[in-house]
Amino acid sequence: MQVDGSNPHSSRHDWLWIAGIGMVVMAAIAQGVVIGISWGIHPFDLCDEPTWSERIACLHPQSYNVASGALQGWCVAAIALPLARYLTPYISVVLPGGFIGLLTWVIHRALQREFGPAGWLTSEHINTFAELIGMAAILFVCPVVGAWLVGWRARRRRHQSRLQPA
Repeated sequence: MQVDGSNPHSSRHDWLWIAGIGMVVMAAIAQGVVIGISWGIHPFDLCDEPTWSERIACLHPQSYNVASGALQGWCVAAIALPLARYLTPYISVVLPGGFIGLLTWVIHRALQREFGPAGWLTSEHINTFAELIGMAAILFVCPVVGAWLVGWRARRRRHQSRLQPA
């Protein structure tokens, strides 16, 4: 079978859309579970205020950090989607790639602060590292990469529709 380079690729890139939507849905479900567990462990009854705004002000800092981290991840995903839709993949991948690189650096610095310089690994080091990587993946990486994949698939569909003869 010969490959014809003059015609556009026939694949509709549905696998990108399926993977992107799957990542976004799994991230939303996982974030809901993590935030629900966090609020269950640290309940609202730190103060007995009747209104929701005052209850949110009384949240435990860990619950607040998890919820704000999820919101930050979705904000970056909202930026990654149109970037992938309208810019070339080589330029639009800078935001998700840079974001993942920044998260990796932040996790590395947090582990150095908590455990000191590199030395013998213990089970505590490995558990903390796995927890930090898992939370970063749930809160940040999955929404951003999923949105980028959906945007890139939309760009490919638009590009293919322009190349096909009328």
